[in-house]
Amino acid sequence: MFKRTSIAAQITLKFLCAASVAVIASVMIWFAPGDYNHDLAALVNKRDLMTSKKPPRILLIGGSNLATLDSSLIEREINRAGDLNYSVVNMGLWAGLSVRSYLDEIEPHLRPGDIVVICQEYATLLNKKHIEYIQENREADKFYFLMSPEEHALGSLRRGNVCGLMEHIVLLNQLKMKTYLHVIIDGDFAHRFTGGYYRYARDYNPFGDRKKPFKVIRPLSGGVQCEEPDVRNLAYLISFNERARGKKIRVYFLFPPFPDREFRLCEGPITSLYNSIRENINLKILNTPIGSVYPETCFADTVNHLRPECEKNRTAALIESLRHVVSQDAESHSFMELLKAE
Repeated sequence: MFKRTSIAAQITLKFLCAASVAVIASVMIWFAPGDYNHDLAALVNKRDLMTSKKPPRILLIGGSNLATLDSSLIEREINRAGDLNYSVVNMGLWAGLSVRSYLDEIEPHLRPGDIVVICQEYATLLNKKHIEYIQENREADKFYFLMSPEEHALGSLRRGNVCGLMEHIVLLNQLKMKTYLHVIIDGDFAHRFTGGYYRYARDYNPFGDRKKPFKVIRPLSGGVQCEEPDVRNLAYLISFNERARGKKIRVYFLFPPFPDREFRLCEGPITSLYNSIRENINLKILNTPIGSVYPETCFADTVNHLRPECEKNRTAALIESLRHVVSQDAESHSFMELLKAE
């Protein structure tokens, strides 16, 4: 009996030692400088870019339809006249992300005077299967966790979801270790770790825009089967807009670019979406759906990505829309006083 107990104690001790070593190693890897070779890790870089800019800021948030805008031109043109000095940050990334979760992550960093422009692809608003995909897809969760690990960890502990917390840490640690190997393979020993996407500096400019245009591919992918909008799927826009107003943050909706043929097929649901955003959500709109329709030749690889020559026209139209709303605010004495107080 004594020998059996002794053996069991030795096994338990060895297990505890191994577990302790694993925990210590995980903690060391977690706090070690590093990057993550995954596109969605750019969420961290874009968050850091946003927080590095002083208010007032114009934040463009949504999917990859925003990726190739010319944010530097937008910033220059908006600030050309007037006393305000806006910083423009392009936070657009991927149509598979939950914009509700994205807004939740950036909200603590918003300040009075900021402008948030939300531009979502039509599939994220009018296609039931795509909406379900966003709600069920867990790939982005660990990168939202990476944006604010302390808050997410506390939330997981309060919910008793310790396994979920450990899973995020383990998967992110594994990805960080793999990215160390990429540094060695690339021979990029002067690489500066950002805690975000490993290739962020290669792929994005200082405003958050994608550096390279999308490749031209035919036929276009990403066609949308549009359905009538469900107001329940837009509830996060209502709540975010209400909270933002209370903090003197302005929120605008921007309709995305869309090919003319696809627009004709979806015109009914898109018109319903326009009316719903304007009347039910009470969200100010910067453009009209028809105003963001372009010939199919303007698109690169998908129905969401414009080619550079057409992106110039879109950027110019957005500048005019933003210049109008900014000039309105500049004429408001109370708004000017608010910014001076900041």
